[in-house]
Amino acid sequence: MIQIYFGVLVAAAMMLVGGYIFVTLNKKYPKSIGLLLGLSGGFLLGIIFFGIIPEAHEILEEAFDTPLWVMAAALTGGALFIILFEKMIPVQHHHDLVPGEREHHGHHQLVYIILAAFGFHSLFELLSILVAGNADPVLAWFMILVIGLHNIPIGFVIIAQLETLECSQKKCLLLIGGLAVAEALLAIVCYLILMPFITTAFQGVLLAMTGGIMLYLVFDELLPKIYQDEEQHHVNYMIILGVLLMYVFLQLAGH
Repeated sequence: MIQIYFGVLVAAAMMLVGGYIFVTLNKKYPKSIGLLLGLSGGFLLGIIFFGIIPEAHEILEEAFDTPLWVMAAALTGGALFIILFEKMIPVQHHHDLVPGEREHHGHHQLVYIILAAFGFHSLFELLSILVAGNADPVLAWFMILVIGLHNIPIGFVIIAQLETLECSQKKCLLLIGGLAVAEALLAIVCYLILMPFITTAFQGVLLAMTGGIMLYLVFDELLPKIYQDEEQHHVNYMIILGVLLMYVFLQLAGH
């Protein structure tokens, strides 16, 4: 299992590869960053509607007689969690502030919410690798490959969102690298200690709440920033392209 643990870390670290790709393109073709953000928005919507929500619904079907209502409540709960968080901080939106004011309104708190949302999503995928590795190491390595490739566009999306929150590229990459290591270690700890206590119902609800968090972030943070800075039709085309590409990728990956 030691090799499987290392594979889990590699799969998680592929998010950093996606982030580095985004940074490289941004440096060489800075004028394309708005369109890249539109593409990342499409990726994120594709992940939510073709990956997270169907997967959460499938899990909830096994645990509840009325999974639709549980799904709706969990999605709403995830969005409300962010709304309440902003009320408590409070946090102002980056598109409501001039550049000199952004660092003084606690907006950096949303950075950690974004990281936590994506971390929760990836945690269950990494746990599935460890569970499979206990029964069939060959299957586990196939899952490492698939989930690792899946994490490349995830890294692209994360850094795109972090940059809209005035996070420097260097800090973004460091945060993504830290997230990869942290979620890999947490997955291993959960597998060794907590796995017997994590029910199917709990996994489904938490995954659905993650989808609600991401929906709120994409419509309240990412898309307003894109439409503010770029021509609407061009952004729409890139969002549609991102959704379609993510759908094709998830189908090829077996999701």
